[in-house]
Amino acid sequence: MAYQGDALRDFVGAYYGRTTNDYHDRLNDSGALLGTVKGDTEIQNKAVFGELNWTFAPEWTLITGLRYDNEENDTDVEQDDFSSPGKVSKTFNALLPKVGVDYQFAADQYVGFMVQKGYRGGGVNVRAGGGHADYDPEYTTNYELSYRGSWLDDSLRARANLYYTNWKDQQVSMLDSSGNFFQVFNAASSTIKEYVTNNREGDIVDVGAPRTLALVLRYDL
Repeated sequence: MAYQGDALRDFVGAYYGRTTNDYHDRLNDSGALLGTVKGDTEIQNKAVFGELNWTFAPEWTLITGLRYDNEENDTDVEQDDFSSPGKVSKTFNALLPKVGVDYQFAADQYVGFMVQKGYRGGGVNVRAGGGHADYDPEYTTNYELSYRGSWLDDSLRARANLYYTNWKDQQVSMLDSSGNFFQVFNAASSTIKEYVTNNREGDIVDVGAPRTLALVLRYDL
């Protein structure tokens, strides 16, 4: 559902998804069966979201948004020859805001800045030997500085984006304490820095550390 007026534009929506995974893994060594892990996982995801953009001055637009996400994970490990089977049920919730501003400093020339929260739900380890412990969600805070412009009746366009992402409780796959099995754990934190420039079609042509920000231009005759 959406609304668009002279100064305000908004939309609201809802989402529901359900996924199931039936797994039956057999671990072999030189053709010999070492053990079996089997079970099933059901994940239900529900979300409501909305965005409100307000052009509060001729050249300025305020961008706001909010999303509430709920995820339910039910995992049933029926057999694990390397540790004990079991059932694990977890629920994860997240409130994800975003806010930004867009400024038109000349005809067909815009710069913008956006801050928004990101999220990926937690889960349960279903690989062999880990005791099937759960792990927490991971969260990101994303900062984006953007530029877009066009000239010559929109025949020549340029785009550039500069990103910085702060990652909290990052989910990583690594060997467990036994040194025999890979499991998912939550790391402390990490960061991502990159710039992206693209041509008119939106193809990424350069990604790297943000030391020099280059622009790619294209002219259509």
